[in-house]
Amino acid sequence: MGQSTFFHWKKIVVVFKTLYYYTKLIFFPKRMGLYHTFGYHYEVPSIESEDKYFWAGVLLFCLGAIGIVIVPAPAQFSIAWFVAFIFMFLNWITIHQFVSERYCWIPAFGACLLVAWTCLTYHLLPIFYIVFGISLMRTWAHIPTFDNELKFYDSNMWNFPNSEVAIGNKGVTLMRMGMVGAAHDMWQIGTRMNKEYDVNWYNLYSIMKSNGQLDMARSHLVTALSARTCHFTDMWIKELVTLDNIMVHSIRGNEIKTYLDKIQQDPTQKEQADNLQKAIQDIEKMEDLLKGERTKREQDIAKKMAEVMQTAENAVQSKTALEQEKKLMEQMTSYDNIMLNKFNAIDAVHKAIKERTSTPPAVSPPLPLV
Repeated sequence: MGQSTFFHWKKIVVVFKTLYYYTKLIFFPKRMGLYHTFGYHYEVPSIESEDKYFWAGVLLFCLGAIGIVIVPAPAQFSIAWFVAFIFMFLNWITIHQFVSERYCWIPAFGACLLVAWTCLTYHLLPIFYIVFGISLMRTWAHIPTFDNELKFYDSNMWNFPNSEVAIGNKGVTLMRMGMVGAAHDMWQIGTRMNKEYDVNWYNLYSIMKSNGQLDMARSHLVTALSARTCHFTDMWIKELVTLDNIMVHSIRGNEIKTYLDKIQQDPTQKEQADNLQKAIQDIEKMEDLLKGERTKREQDIAKKMAEVMQTAENAVQSKTALEQEKKLMEQMTSYDNIMLNKFNAIDAVHKAIKERTSTPPAVSPPLPLV
């Protein structure tokens, strides 16, 4: 998305493509939804290359330029209205969302005036009634989309079945409804559609981590960080470091328990075994306290990340989105501090075992980082 946020001469191609797409959407709203697939990921060089969308946009521009000169005043007003209110949304500079239907609402008024004027002037009232009826039916068919959040993303998926973003957001909705398995399936489908979309991989990481499948969780998080576009690089690298610490200390914890099993079989080391048993119980209590907090925190972060991505759609809101991202990072830092207490406890016990025996448990090597 970086190349879409500043103007250069190739953006003229993008402008004409967007002009055609919005014009087609206004006059023929066959597919509607929050996430359109056209231009969403701003894939260079294809999005900045001439194709049929570009030439269709050039043709529309030429027809509009000729029309505004030769047609009567009412039609001129309609064309001028349409151009004036669509001009700013033609992706001269793109902020996150490439296409949004709300950008069409005001320009559509000019398009409707032009259609009405044409039908009345050339005595095409039957055509006007047909167009009005079709538009009314399309509106009625779309109204149930807004009954609830699940229907909203279902509708988006039905209209754009190849949108991994819509499918991923449906997964977040299902997760909030407690349908964990269905959410997992949605994110898996999303990753199959587009392996370079990082958010679905991150969501899979979160659910795997919550289930204690740390190896699988790490694999998903590394894939998210390796995606062509990574939305939260700094925060996710920090999470990867934390996850590596969790995995290393999990191994050390298992080594401690193995050592406990060994000394419990020796009656002469009963006192040491009792002390070690108590230390392990304290660590397990700490883990129980953190487990609920961890699950809640990860769900909150997944929800807030989705809100951040939906918010950062224009230059004014992008500042708010960045502030929200900073807060998420601060929350993760606070959580890391809580986890540090557990790590320190495990390290202390592991070190004590190492000092008290001539054959200490093997020190686990750190996991490789990205």
